[in-house]
Amino acid sequence: MKKISLILKKSLAFSKKKRKAIDNYLKIIQLKQNNQINIDDDCQARVSLNIKGEGNYISIRNLRSGTGQINISIYGDNCRIVIGDDVAVGGKLSILMGQEHHNFGKISNAEVLIGEKTSFESCSIIQFNCNARIKIGKECMFAYGITLFNTDAHPIYDVESHKLINYVDRMEIGEHVWVGANASILKNSKIADDNIIGWGAVVSGVFPDKHSAIAGNPARVVKKGGITWDPNGSADYIPNKKNNG
Repeated sequence: MKKISLILKKSLAFSKKKRKAIDNYLKIIQLKQNNQINIDDDCQARVSLNIKGEGNYISIRNLRSGTGQINISIYGDNCRIVIGDDVAVGGKLSILMGQEHHNFGKISNAEVLIGEKTSFESCSIIQFNCNARIKIGKECMFAYGITLFNTDAHPIYDVESHKLINYVDRMEIGEHVWVGANASILKNSKIADDNIIGWGAVVSGVFPDKHSAIAGNPARVVKKGGITWDPNGSADYIPNKKNNG
């Protein structure tokens, strides 16, 4: 009896997964009428799309196997999202571009580019401005509860000239960057290759030095140069033995 129950449960789970894949496939077909969407068939059950706009481009290819979900919401035109090969999502990756709200509105010509072999546990990527860009290099690692906030959401003006002073441009995260849990990276920030962002750091500004550790609120360089990291701790780190000498 237990064996039959297990078979039924597996069958039900499979059918739910299959139905979800079919629903997503039909939604992608509908959205393709006004947008260019290239999502591999075996990735479609793990991707949720909410697009209001035209001329947008989305490419998701060869996701690494796993159970994580990618949620994409675009309220805009001619925006671009490219997720490179062999990207891993363990929990949830949310990408929000534009917001249908009276204080916000449609955006255009914004980009989110994610390099190959990058991994996410849970991360929210947010852009509310036209012509803005977020670029993440290859082989990065993002822990839990991370926010990339390439916007201030609302304008800030000079009192006398009434000119906008919080212009949004590009956020750039280099290759092989490890971002610790609950970190926030704010608009226009630039982080060089092979760096470590500490737990709970609030990063704002340009950090041009490689092989460094950046931590704190506001974040600063706490270890300049001379270090690197590896996602695989099984060989050296897990045994927790001190180095000789």
